[in-house]
Amino acid sequence: MSLFFGSMWHAWAGSFHIKMIGLSLLPLVLMVVMTLGGGYFLWEPAQAVLREWMSQMPEPWLMEYLNPWFLQALQHLFIPTLIIVLITPVLVIFALLIVSWFATHWVVQHVSFQKFSTLEKKQGASWFHSIFWSVVCTLIAVLFLFISLPLWLIPVFAFLIPAFIIGWLTYRIIFYDCLSTHASREERKLLFQQHRYPCLLIGIISSAMGVIPGLLLSSSSMLAALFLVFVPFAVWLYTWIMIFTVLWFAHYALTALHRLRSEGVACPSDTVIDI
Repeated sequence: MSLFFGSMWHAWAGSFHIKMIGLSLLPLVLMVVMTLGGGYFLWEPAQAVLREWMSQMPEPWLMEYLNPWFLQALQHLFIPTLIIVLITPVLVIFALLIVSWFATHWVVQHVSFQKFSTLEKKQGASWFHSIFWSVVCTLIAVLFLFISLPLWLIPVFAFLIPAFIIGWLTYRIIFYDCLSTHASREERKLLFQQHRYPCLLIGIISSAMGVIPGLLLSSSSMLAALFLVFVPFAVWLYTWIMIFTVLWFAHYALTALHRLRSEGVACPSDTVIDI
């Protein structure tokens, strides 16, 4: 566990480095443009679709005893909140992909230059392999998110399920990318086997941190009404969390790789299945 907490501390300290702060702002520009553009063109149509869907649902007997004004107010509060809850995992996954494709390389280079300048780079995975890996893992995660949607009606599961699925996705993508330059294919497979559960825990913790801004957005009608104003800060917070996550995985992965080579552990052959 010393590797787990040690890499977390180095990531926390490194996330406030001027280069990391600047790097977290770069994906924000694209994300804000897309989020605000999507909100401008899709916010009202999305509310109209949900309002129509709710109007066609059979009303339970309790609705007969509630004031019509209260029902209308509840609908106006529930629909924006539901949209925000549904869009939050999309923003997290989008932030993860942007950071994975555009920022991970620079973060790993930064960590490598500071602490692992003598670590040999074996180029175990190309940029194309990294993109393919992230796309496949993302499709799997989206599938499980879609299948689990009915369980989100249970408050506890609405937080735990996305955190676990996105945590798994974070671990699979970021840990792979952090090792792609320095580790060989065999070393990467062995490290995935040896450090599966600690890295999954890092992913879950990071994804839980990423859900917090979404929960704040959906916690009150005032924040829901100011969604388009608050979203730049929330998107930047998502991106900073992803930068912190990459730093955590980078320190963990490169330290684990350094220890693996120092111990002279024999790497498995290509027949080992990476699960």
